[in-house]
Amino acid sequence: MRVEREMAALGYIPNAAARSLITRRTQMLGLVVSNITNGFYPEIIDAITSCALDHGYTVLVGSAGERPESQAAYLRLMAEQRVDGVILTSTLFGDASDLAALVRTGLPIVLANRVWADLPVDGVSLDNIAAGEVATNHLIAHGRSAIAYVGGQAETATDQGRRAGYERALRAARLPPFAVPYVPGAFTREHGYDATRRLLDARRRPDGIVAADDTIALGCLDALAEAGADVPGQVSVVGFDDIPAASLRPVWLTTVSTAAREMGTRAVELLLERLRGRSEPPRREVLPAEIVVRGTCGPHEAPHPSPRQTSLSSRRPARQHARVPALIGGPS
Repeated sequence: MRVEREMAALGYIPNAAARSLITRRTQMLGLVVSNITNGFYPEIIDAITSCALDHGYTVLVGSAGERPESQAAYLRLMAEQRVDGVILTSTLFGDASDLAALVRTGLPIVLANRVWADLPVDGVSLDNIAAGEVATNHLIAHGRSAIAYVGGQAETATDQGRRAGYERALRAARLPPFAVPYVPGAFTREHGYDATRRLLDARRRPDGIVAADDTIALGCLDALAEAGADVPGQVSVVGFDDIPAASLRPVWLTTVSTAAREMGTRAVELLLERLRGRSEPPRREVLPAEIVVRGTCGPHEAPHPSPRQTSLSSRRPARQHARVPALIGGPS
């Protein structure tokens, strides 16, 4: 204690670089996110940085802007900075060679918000296929039959899984997919607005929209409001992630929660277990889908919904949660 008081009085700061030469640890983790402006990421970043700090680690954060080349650059930088391990969120399929090269170096890596079966690394993600089914079946159970899917970046496992769940739910209900005029996808509000404007300009309008995430859904709602469409009377909307803006009263968006805080905390725990020497095969953890019912899906119920639709949808008052078991075999 006396030594610590003297150090504080002198303003002494330990030399982390010198210490790392002895311990071979920098006590620093790397985190690469796809797009820090997307409303999903602040919560997962906060969970990861808070959990890491509780265990004596700081976190170097990079935002790739949904560009594979930027993500590769951040991965190289973090390797050069000798981080002890890396957490990646929403990685793109095009980055397999960069990730594989890092894995071969022995750097511990955890994937958060997705699981990639081809790489021997730990991962924790939402069951995106089940989530897509939950969202779509919720609309079907509310009497919607012309349901469009407004996707994000098509190369991501997140978008592919949610789209696959949407299509599976429509097939089970014997409903055709609603054709969306092609628009280059991105997980942005602008993309949601642009795609919805094209939907509204088409000869046949949808009566339901499954947006690939809440940020896209906000753009969908903007376009619907501008066109004078009644939400949820004429068009119901469901998003994913349950970002803070989704619960604002003027928005009041029905959404499927991705449990971002739980996901971020668990990613850090998996990474620290590897740093402590755990050598067992990679863990692939899948979180269940949970729908949060609010005001963008009105009380329009199908006359005779199937048991499957009834079990996956929620007819509870707003702000209640319907817990749905994860379906194993989500996107890799």
